[in-house]
Amino acid sequence: MNGDLEKLFELLHKDYKITSIHISINKKDEPHELAELSFEKDDKVVNLSSSEEKLFSYVIRLHSIPHIEDDGSDFVYIEEPNRYFELQKRIIDLICRTKEDLVICEKKLDANLLKFTNRVVTFEKNWILSEKGVKIGNTKLCQIFYDVGVFYLRDDQIEFELLSKERINLSEVQELLTKSGKTDLAICFSAFVLTPSFPRKKNDTSDVIVGIIIYDLKNRQTLSFNINSLNQLRRRVENVGKHGLWECIFNIFERTKNTESFRSYLPLPLDIRDFTPLPWFCFAFLRGLSEEIVFENIKLDLSLFLAFGTPLLLLKKPSYSFDPQRQVAFIMLGFRQGGRPSNHQVRFDMSEGEPKLHVDYQVFPENKPAYKIIGHSVLNYTDIWDFDENLAISFLLASAYDIKFDNLVVPHGLSKLDESFRNNPLTVYPLFVRSMVSNPFKLIKGNMKLFDALFKTAKKETITDYESLKKLEAIGLVREGLLTVLGNIVYMRLLQTK
Repeated sequence: MNGDLEKLFELLHKDYKITSIHISINKKDEPHELAELSFEKDDKVVNLSSSEEKLFSYVIRLHSIPHIEDDGSDFVYIEEPNRYFELQKRIIDLICRTKEDLVICEKKLDANLLKFTNRVVTFEKNWILSEKGVKIGNTKLCQIFYDVGVFYLRDDQIEFELLSKERINLSEVQELLTKSGKTDLAICFSAFVLTPSFPRKKNDTSDVIVGIIIYDLKNRQTLSFNINSLNQLRRRVENVGKHGLWECIFNIFERTKNTESFRSYLPLPLDIRDFTPLPWFCFAFLRGLSEEIVFENIKLDLSLFLAFGTPLLLLKKPSYSFDPQRQVAFIMLGFRQGGRPSNHQVRFDMSEGEPKLHVDYQVFPENKPAYKIIGHSVLNYTDIWDFDENLAISFLLASAYDIKFDNLVVPHGLSKLDESFRNNPLTVYPLFVRSMVSNPFKLIKGNMKLFDALFKTAKKETITDYESLKKLEAIGLVREGLLTVLGNIVYMRLLQTK
């Protein structure tokens, strides 16, 4: 006679789908444990109730895992249930903003140089403080975004050099790398501001991105990369713009400084329009491209591009743009070589030639419409997960707030996502938020009264339709007259389809 576990497998083999699982433990009477499952196929329902030890041991490892291609989910066997619940907590903490700072990368100097870490961080702080109040010409923008500070250590002697991004040639950057190779330690500090075109175009709603990169010139590696958008920084920094965005750089430094190592943090919070590409940037600039970048016999990398590139704000050209409709983002900065200016661009895109999300390094010679691709790499989700789980989680969590990312990137545009799921189903678990908001989103979108009540709540306007307000409270979108986290996600998704 077949046992209950064999019956379960038989139903699954016949394409029945588990629709619900209920587990109860009775400490007083036998049997102690009871598992109740419901299966469904073509509107036919089958129930299975069992206290069999084998079945119970199997069922307690079945957990709801979201689909990649749509907002449905299935019960999947998870070898380590504790990992499931730990991952769930991390995701909830991110969504609810319980965690404000999460490390995604931590690097240390070589053992024989480790004692100098604090000195390097102190120099970085002093450099940032010295730039306060120094403006670019007659603008409000701080000079710090056009300077690069370089810290050298050789035979216990320290040298500090201040370089101008506008004046330095790429060949001089190459000479700087050669000089750095002869030191014990050579590290550059560079603050960057990435802006849309100025003045803004009517259809350009991209935010301003601000950040700091710390780069090991001797060993050609990124030690620290930290960014935030202006809308994120407004939640942390008072009077944003008062010191030409210098106060944003100082805030990022103060939040991320560490005397024992160099840390890179996840750019939080999640619920802003421009969050989607920020994990793309973090992965690319911390890990680099998979192939070498060579321009006019000069070996470049993404970190050098960001550290020494000149912002294009004063040239009224965009240094940053994110198009959520097409899921395209780019960073463009100015360079000089042999007295000739050119614009270099790091572009994240999906195209007919490469349908998966990828990053290209492109060069636009001045006054020439044609460009040349000199570096290319496909973003691989397995690599992102292996690099850092928090970064991979945030990468997929963009699907909760960004409908186009959910529709264009997740199902078809992210390389190795299916493979990652097959090897470890938990890697796609962040998509459960998308599944969670699906039903309330469809309900609100199809009901104009609830739609109107939700939007008025979001805008803190007076609501007279108390019946609709009660329904919003009943489904967990509103509490005490304010949007809940779930309500905010539904609202932001509705804004994109309004």
